[in-house]
Amino acid sequence: MNPYQKIFESARKAKVLDSIKGLLHWDQETYMPLRGIDLRAEETALMAHLVHREMTSKKFGRALSQLVDLETGECFDDSLSFEKRAALREWRRDYLHEVRLPPSFVKLFAKTTALAQQVWQRAKEKSDFKLFAPHLEKIVSLCRQKADYLSFNEHPYDALLDLYEPEMTTHQITSLFGSLHIHLTALLKKISGCGQPPSEFLHQEYEPKRQLEVGKMLLKAMGLESDSSRIDLSAHPFCLSLSPHDLRLTTRSTLKTSLPTSFPFCMKEGTRSMKRTSPPSTSVLLCVKEFPWGFMRASRAFGRSSSDTAILFGNTASPFSKGSFPKT
Repeated sequence: MNPYQKIFESARKAKVLDSIKGLLHWDQETYMPLRGIDLRAEETALMAHLVHREMTSKKFGRALSQLVDLETGECFDDSLSFEKRAALREWRRDYLHEVRLPPSFVKLFAKTTALAQQVWQRAKEKSDFKLFAPHLEKIVSLCRQKADYLSFNEHPYDALLDLYEPEMTTHQITSLFGSLHIHLTALLKKISGCGQPPSEFLHQEYEPKRQLEVGKMLLKAMGLESDSSRIDLSAHPFCLSLSPHDLRLTTRSTLKTSLPTSFPFCMKEGTRSMKRTSPPSTSVLLCVKEFPWGFMRASRAFGRSSSDTAILFGNTASPFSKGSFPKT
């Protein structure tokens, strides 16, 4: 077995373990009984530990160092395909991050966040921030420890930001939002000067079950395959790709409006569409991390703000809405 195959097999095993951890998370947010949280937190911590152990093993590190300079990222084998070189780049990033985190910390962080999620859900239902505050304090403290473990040059958040947006810094983000503030303020003034559009339909009552059915019809019209995905309710909408052929979408519903159900569906469907059109290479899809969060959210935002996309969505959604919610 050559070095690349060794890396691939370790990364594939880690991805399988990570998908099991993701399945535990999905079940916790959808169907798990409330009193199951203590064992679930232990299970989640164990899976996080196993993923970390696989991605920081001496076997993985040795094989990786045979193909890539761990300091500079330079690839030693020019004969590798573009996909394989890209996979090596991401595996190196993951390895350098993971190897800096102590196994005990990885388990503690996973257990703490799992326990906190359920408390957050109860606090949200009761509108009681004090209930969640102690857990939030623990998470913030652990995130600060993580930043110290990962190391940073200028700002502690740089270390955490880099996990989701490679090479991005707090300084760059501050500059970006400063520029956006100018344009958004001008846009807000322009909108404020316009007349108020009809919004009565936003404040009517719609049966949550029917909202979910309409959301499913919309996603089917947008091309969601029923044999490789499922849709459920959760306290907060999320999209989880356990594999290219197992997508878990969730949304939430309220009695007052159909928008909380339909809109998260369609935003998450945008994520799924991007994954569906990703390079078909099994090594890339199964064994490396997904798109950076900022890229994903910016792509969704572009889709929502594009006039052509808005018209297309309106033409698609309108018949379903009018047929299912006659008052709209």
